[in-house]
Amino acid sequence: MKNGTQNDVIKALMTMGDIYGKQMSESAAQMFVDDLEIYPPSAVLYALKKCRTELSRFPTLAEIISRIQSLDGRPGAEEAWAMIPKSEYESVVWTEEMSGAYGIAGPLLKSGDDVGARMAFKEKYSALVKEARDADHRVRWTMSPGYDPAGRETAIREAMRLGRLESTHPLSRELLSATKNETLYIDDNSESTPPEEAKAKIQEMLKNITKTIGENQ
Repeated sequence: MKNGTQNDVIKALMTMGDIYGKQMSESAAQMFVDDLEIYPPSAVLYALKKCRTELSRFPTLAEIISRIQSLDGRPGAEEAWAMIPKSEYESVVWTEEMSGAYGIAGPLLKSGDDVGARMAFKEKYSALVKEARDADHRVRWTMSPGYDPAGRETAIREAMRLGRLESTHPLSRELLSATKNETLYIDDNSESTPPEEAKAKIQEMLKNITKTIGENQ
């Protein structure tokens, strides 16, 4: 994607005005640019492109900003809810905001109130995301390992594929090996690693491999 300049944003806004039958002078377009000055022009141009594909009218300032903010890597509320583990056996690689919102929704899920859990999660998650974005906090992905070892491996591999966990870190292979070899604790006579011990071991390894998106930028 081109970096773009403020002049490119002004031209894009004026052209979109022509497309949607909304006359926009250069001074009006400059006012939009002034309101969006905290964002890089490349991000604004990307957001305007998203607006053209998703809206059938000229976008509001809030609609442009919401699309700029989506670039920080945080999932939307619906996507985040779909990623939430529905039992202690499931593993998930999630953001700090997702983890925080799950603290509200988890007890409702356990009680069987799926609808209430979803509503509570989305409300809390949206508030936490707004708070993080307002404070300019970058997205940070962590993992909550479940009891199912196969599920842990799948979650870790997918997170690495998506760049949410460091696939090139020296501990990556060791982490996957440990996860793959863990088996569920069945009874007192089992030689399997007790589930809490297995989860604690993986959590300790994850502390050294978890990636903060954009931390080196």
